[in-house]
Parts: sequence; C-alpha cells; structure tokens
Amino acid sequence: MAWIESHIELGDHPKVYGLFTALNVRKAEAVGLLHLLWHFTMKFAWRDGDLSRFSRVVIARACGWDGDENVFIEALVNNGFLDNAE
Repeated sequence: MAWIESHIELGDHPKVYGLFTALNVRKAEAVGLLHLLWHFTMKFAWRDGDLSRFSRVVIARACGWDGDENVFIEALVNNGFLDNAE
C-alpha cells in the first residue's frame, strides 16, 4: 500500500488559491482534486511521475473533474502542479 504525505499548509498555499480561483471551485474541492491527481500518479506513473502518456480527459476524469478537461489541465499547469500540458 502506498501513501502520500499531505501537509497542513496545503490548503493555504498560494498555488492552491490560484487553482481554486481558476477552476471556480471551493478550496476543499481543489485540495481533493490534487489528492486524486497524486493518487492517480502513484498508481499509474509511480516510477517517474510522467503523465504524458495519458490524455487530458483521462487525467481530468481520474481526478474527479467533470468539467472541461482543458480548463482543468491548464489550471494545473498555470499554477505549477503539472510541468506541461502535453
């Protein structure tokens, strides 16, 4: 069983404020989306964290995002949670 470390500062980090603002969601939802992103990464890209083999739709849905996948991915990229969008 794998686990991720979640720091108490996460919800107050400026990057999270940028994310929930860009996605027009509450802070709690943004933190949940990030945790699901990290869970997906640990399950399917645990060796190197490279998600480039997955489509934007797959990543967005794996995180529980049911809106426009491009909006979601761009918000993650623009706020420093993903290195690139392709």
